[in-house]
Amino acid sequence: QEIIVHPFFSIIVPVYNRASLVGETIDSILAQSFTDFELILVDDKSTDNSLEVLQNYAKKDERVVVLTYPENQGRCAARNTGLDHAAGTWICYLDSDDWYYPNHLSTFHELIQEYPNQKAFASEQTFGKKAKEYNKEKFKNDLVALGIEDFITANPISANQLCYHKSITVRWSEENIPISEDWLFHRLLSIQTTILKKNIVTTDVRMHDERSINVIDVEHFVKWNLYAANKFVASNQGDSSKYNANILSYIKILTGNIFINNGFKWKGLKLLLESLLSLSSFKNPLLYKGFVKLFVPSKYLN
Repeated sequence: QEIIVHPFFSIIVPVYNRASLVGETIDSILAQSFTDFELILVDDKSTDNSLEVLQNYAKKDERVVVLTYPENQGRCAARNTGLDHAAGTWICYLDSDDWYYPNHLSTFHELIQEYPNQKAFASEQTFGKKAKEYNKEKFKNDLVALGIEDFITANPISANQLCYHKSITVRWSEENIPISEDWLFHRLLSIQTTILKKNIVTTDVRMHDERSINVIDVEHFVKWNLYAANKFVASNQGDSSKYNANILSYIKILTGNIFINNGFKWKGLKLLLESLLSLSSFKNPLLYKGFVKLFVPSKYLN
């Protein structure tokens, strides 16, 4: 009888038109000091030669698996496909234009051994090799447990920083969300388990002009942030549903301010007014800043 050996980690990387960048991403994974992993590369019908780059790596390293789509479906679908094929006990992600430091998997492996009952972990990341700044003192602690409360008004981690046990059954959105999909995912995951975050840098976000956040327009930015919040609320009807009103309140105030900042004052006003249906809105300083920006000329706000 054949003995099936499962890798400790499955790393899922969705890829779309990143031929010039994805090689360094893959190299950073293959350079990990902890080597018991499989790398699942999901090509989302790239129109450049990304697939060729991926296949060349698969020929050289048996840990590399390449999956393909007949048509472009977005990175949420690509990640779900990766999940469906993952053989590892623990799941990690990496965007195809970012990279891991050599200690990424070894850091998680040590945490898993130290906290055997914990089902999800996160590390710290840099942006263009520069440290991330946090407003809350809590996130600056060496070790912090993140729960749903921490994902109401912020998304303190990215998918790149996350590692969780495969028994956690959260799926990525069925919609092709270009942004905020990880915020939705983290909220859903944090209902099932806390995320133990270690303040040690293990991954880096590459800063470049083609990042999703840099190419999306304001109206779509607002659309998908609102969608992600409403999608969470629609699926969250259990004990943690008490957070739903606060999440909708915050996201409407946030996106209302974004509209106002970019000259869409009436659209911004509409969202601010909608947020007033929740009492928690009145405790949010952003609400009052939004109304001030509506009626006070910008030259007086500098």
